[in-house]
This record gives sequence, structure tokens and C-alpha cells, in this order.
Amino acid sequence: MISLALNSMFLIGYVLLFGPPRAVEISARANVSGDELQGKPIWVVILTEFILRSGMVGVCASSIVSL
Repeated sequence: MISLALNSMFLIGYVLLFGPPRAVEISARANVSGDELQGKPIWVVILTEFILRSGMVGVCASSIVSL
């Protein structure tokens, strides 16, 4: 039960840009698995992550406003 609460808090913090960026982990995982971010500089991964996280904030905000 506590693990679920902590995971939920981490997810909410990550989506709302409070959580720390995970660009290094994303870059390492992409290099191992051969994803589209393979071999890209870390600033590209940081920018991509920020754009995706900002988009999630926009979706959450517009969902709340539409209520």
C-alpha cells in the first residue's frame, strides 16, 4: 500500500515537472535498446524529455479546466 502511494506521488511529481529529470537514464536505455534517441547528445534527450513533460502538464491542465 505504501509502495503504491510512493509510486503515485513520484508519477504526479514527474508529470508536474517537480520530479527530477531522468534524461541520463533515458539516454542509457536508448543506447542499449537501439531506440530513436540512440547516439543523440544528452541535450537532445533533455529537450525531448522537457517537451514531453510539458505536454503532459498541458493535457492535465486542459482536462481540469474542461471539468
